[in-house]
Amino acid sequence: MKLRNKSFILICALALSAFYSCKKSQDTVAPPPAPPSSSGETVKLTIRMGGDINVIETPMGRRKAGNDNAAKTPYDSTIYGVDVRNGVTPYAQGVFNRQGTIILEVPKNSTHTINVAAIKRGTSEGLFFGGISGGFLYYFKPFNRRILNEIEYADKAYASPWTLDPSFMSAMSFMTVLVDLFTGAQEEYYYSELDSYFGSTTLTVGDTAVTVDIPLKRISFGVQYQFNNFTEGALLAEYGGLMKPQYFYPWNTSNTMHIQTADAFRFADDLSGEPIPLTLKWLKPDGEVVPLGAIPFAPKRNSLTTITATVPSLPPSTPATVKPLIEISDTTFIGNEDVYF
Repeated sequence: MKLRNKSFILICALALSAFYSCKKSQDTVAPPPAPPSSSGETVKLTIRMGGDINVIETPMGRRKAGNDNAAKTPYDSTIYGVDVRNGVTPYAQGVFNRQGTIILEVPKNSTHTINVAAIKRGTSEGLFFGGISGGFLYYFKPFNRRILNEIEYADKAYASPWTLDPSFMSAMSFMTVLVDLFTGAQEEYYYSELDSYFGSTTLTVGDTAVTVDIPLKRISFGVQYQFNNFTEGALLAEYGGLMKPQYFYPWNTSNTMHIQTADAFRFADDLSGEPIPLTLKWLKPDGEVVPLGAIPFAPKRNSLTTITATVPSLPPSTPATVKPLIEISDTTFIGNEDVYF
């Protein structure tokens, strides 16, 4: 009997030991390995921006009327984004509100793609931002990142709240734009009402410091209206949900230009592959809505499209017709086209 009791106690002890050993093993599972560190031998790259961002005279304006120095706010700042990839993997990212010298460190004898974007408020209230702890400004799409005015690296930001995001600057569309400074209202449209610039380069570095010049091209277009016989009511321009609808009144027809960003301009110089559907309506004072016509148009990069429409003078209940003249112009192209509805 005593031998059997000792055997039983020994078996229980071994089982209990095995149980706690397995549990401890489960509780101390090693965390996933961190991404490769860039703490080895590196070389410094000095990034310089040029191209359209330095051009003063263009077919479109750059600033909204009345935005003088006395009225400047943080929304007047040009916001720069730098996105560095190793293949498709984010290596370094940064958001800046000044264009000073940007220094980037990369491993020697490595290949990286560097994307740079610059965003101006144009004719809108500006790229929306919010405040976060520490006094930093946090910009929403296309960055979703705070401004530090310095580069953040993947290995140093790993497992922190500021881990590099693969969607950072992946598209220059549906950007978060401020609508009202006092309420903080925002909007997001496929063609955002911002004036944007973009450049990209892929390079292999050796073992010495180099300066990288990245030309930025303007990826924006402008639309302005000229109305004839427009003395009452309101005119409504709609764009199939791709752009913010616009209302015009007889007293504000002298300032109808809006500047929009088109992500497609990163790769092409026109929007022939994705034309914008325009619908014009006349909202009469008596509440009647008179369709003036619909037409798709495809602006060119860095161009100003002028749409001229005449409000009909017709007896009540008479079908309205309009013959708009659409003019598309940029530094190399001027075209005229009459379109009938």
